[in-house]
Amino acid sequence: MEELPASRQKEQPCLAGSDETAKARAALSSLNLLVGTIAHALRGDLTGVDGGLYLLQSGRSRGDAARMEKGLAMLQRNLDRLRRTVSHILYYARDRELLLEPVATEVLVAELVEAVQKQAGASGVEFQKEIAPCSCEFEADRNALRSALLNILAYAFEAGSAPGPVEGRPVRMEAGRRADEMVFTVEVPGKSLDRTLKERILSPLFLARMEGAALGLFVANKILAAHGGVLEIDSDAGGGGTIFRAKIPVRPPSAAPEQAQGKTEDGRDRHRGTSHEIKQEAS
Repeated sequence: MEELPASRQKEQPCLAGSDETAKARAALSSLNLLVGTIAHALRGDLTGVDGGLYLLQSGRSRGDAARMEKGLAMLQRNLDRLRRTVSHILYYARDRELLLEPVATEVLVAELVEAVQKQAGASGVEFQKEIAPCSCEFEADRNALRSALLNILAYAFEAGSAPGPVEGRPVRMEAGRRADEMVFTVEVPGKSLDRTLKERILSPLFLARMEGAALGLFVANKILAAHGGVLEIDSDAGGGGTIFRAKIPVRPPSAAPEQAQGKTEDGRDRHRGTSHEIKQEAS
């Protein structure tokens, strides 16, 4: 084999060093972007907490019970959002192995309805659900998927409560099986997204300019991708709102026979509801 000239041999370590430097810079840039996104989301939630606290204190000094009640509701609402934001950060910050188990669609949707009733009432947006008539059972990480769908619904209620030409329209959710996929559709009333926003809404660059609920969309997309699925966005150009379709395979590609039976690789039963940060979503 012909040897490289001495000058070329010296170039090889330099090129390798350049690649490592470029990777380090890219990683640092991503970290800075993530920190900025998190800071923005937390600042928005804390601003809401400050506003609620002000109403509560000023209402107390004036003897205004209605003002105090309004401040308390605002305080609780923003503390809930702050809790969800922290949960998003925890989930995003660590890669978590999927704990696959059989999931019944009807049971999952019932859990989602129970979890979002409080937010739906606070936002003043009606929530409607529809389940396709089938005995739909599929495999998924129950807690992770539940968290992803709750994140999408949280965004829907915030968007649906915004004043506009479609104010008063309900948030709708449909669930069913299509071929080898489970599809969860959330129809969000409100302002439609233009093409640029549709392409960027799941990017940290977009999230850095959004509130905490949009950070939840990014986490939801990550969870779906881990299942071999995708979050699709369809926005009506006429101003009729946006539709989110969360799609996952009935059986994720990574599912092993032991996982399909709710077992770990060593044959032990998998524990349900072990993710602390996801449990907090329903609180």
